[in-house]
Amino acid sequence: MRGKGREATLAAMDGFASEILARGGLRQSHLLPLASKGSACKRLALFIRWMARTDDVDPGGWSRVSPRDIIVPLDTHMFRISKGLGFVSRSSANGASALEATSGFAALRPDDPARYDFALTRFGIRTGMSVDELLAKFDFQEIT
Repeated sequence: MRGKGREATLAAMDGFASEILARGGLRQSHLLPLASKGSACKRLALFIRWMARTDDVDPGGWSRVSPRDIIVPLDTHMFRISKGLGFVSRSSANGASALEATSGFAALRPDDPARYDFALTRFGIRTGMSVDELLAKFDFQEIT
């Protein structure tokens, strides 16, 4: 990636998807959306998280991408949580919402805003505690 910051990450995601689409003779694909078209690009953001972070969840391997520059992989579960935490003001899970969520988490961990992605999305996927129960249990407004 050239440059630094989340803008460089978005540009790299867009360039990667555009190149693959062009080589396949396609202008668009629901499997490989473009950030420039407003998509949250969850799959690409998740791949970048896997490669830029190194811990028990993410294998790492890339040293040229800083975890601080990762965009939070925004799916419906993370969107509901981010909205409930007051990090997202928008009504749909799009690219702008992904940037808002990332900024919200960056207020907690500027060095690694995607740090909590894996743990928090479990509340939307697994049974035992729902997102609403999670949000009701804690007063997250105190930390924002």
